[in-house]
Amino acid sequence: MKWTVMTARLRGDVVVIDLAWTNGQCGEDELSALILQLLDQGFRRYVLNFVRVPCLESAALGGLVRAHTSVTRRGGKLGLVDTYGRVKPLFEATGFAWTFDVFTSQDEAVRSFASLGARASVLPERVLSPTTRHTAY
Repeated sequence: MKWTVMTARLRGDVVVIDLAWTNGQCGEDELSALILQLLDQGFRRYVLNFVRVPCLESAALGGLVRAHTSVTRRGGKLGLVDTYGRVKPLFEATGFAWTFDVFTSQDEAVRSFASLGARASVLPERVLSPTTRHTAY
């Protein structure tokens, strides 16, 4: 499984990243690459939206852990929303449910970031890594 087709948008000063996935050989970790790019531009608050991710393989957790580690090392916060279906049980079975802040809605996640100071306020025109593929849903 490989993260792909990620779009990023701002809700206040929180970057909401809509995740999608594809089966196939793992290539570049597009999620971590995108998070690093945005961290370099001053963004510190992230919500990863799993609404289009019906299931999650354990191998994909590595990319999530790298993204979480990068964000927290730079004083930021990363939350997850819409981890229903087979995603939530995997988080619980592996113990990652305690590592990540998991929210029931984007509004709840965005409100949870109120204590962090804002550092960036405008997404660049192009926030996706050059290798990101766009597919229709």
